[in-house]
Amino acid sequence: MPAFVSGFEWDVFISYSHADDVVMAGLDSGWVHTFTNNLQRLLYQRLGKTGRGSIWIDPRLSGNEPFDEKIGAAVSNTATLLVILSQEGYLKSGWCRRERELFLQAARRSGGHKGRIFAIRLNDINHRDLPPELERQLGYDFFKKDGEQSEARILGFPFPNPRDPADRAYFLRLDDVARELGDRLKDMASTR
Repeated sequence: MPAFVSGFEWDVFISYSHADDVVMAGLDSGWVHTFTNNLQRLLYQRLGKTGRGSIWIDPRLSGNEPFDEKIGAAVSNTATLLVILSQEGYLKSGWCRRERELFLQAARRSGGHKGRIFAIRLNDINHRDLPPELERQLGYDFFKKDGEQSEARILGFPFPNPRDPADRAYFLRLDDVARELGDRLKDMASTR
C-alpha cells in the first residue's frame, strides 16, 4: 500500500519493545499489534479510504540479530514515528533508541521532527526520564491509576473489548490518536 504522504514509503512507523507485546494465553496477538490493527482501521476512516495510512511494524527479531536493514530503511523513510512508550521495555531497549535516532536523522533532512512523533504512554513515566525529543510531549496516556500510590494499569490489557464498558477509555484514546495522526498526515500531504 502506498503512503498517503508523498515522498515517503510509510506514513507511520511503530517503535516498541517486544516485551510490551507479549501474547497472553488464549489470544492471537499482543497489546501492541492489537493497538496497531485498531489504529489502522481508524486511519482508513480518517483518511477516507481503505488502504490509506500505511503502517510499518517490525517482525519479531531476536536480540542477537544485527539491526536489520529493513528496519533502518523503513524508519528512515516514514512520515511519522509512533512510540509505544514504557519504562521497562521501550526506555531500556537499544533497538528502540536506534529506531528513534534514525527517524530523527531522516526527519532533519525532510523538514524536522516537530509534530511527527506520537508517544503512546503505557506507564506514568516522569518526563525527566525521557529522551530529550520526547520529554516535552504530552503524549497519549494509555494507562490508569486508581490512586496516587497505585501502579499504573495499561488500558485494554491484555486485549481490549469494545463491548466492555471498562475498555471505553482505551477506545476513546485510540480515536484521539487516529484523529490527530490523520490530521498530521493530511497536513503533511497538503504541503508536499
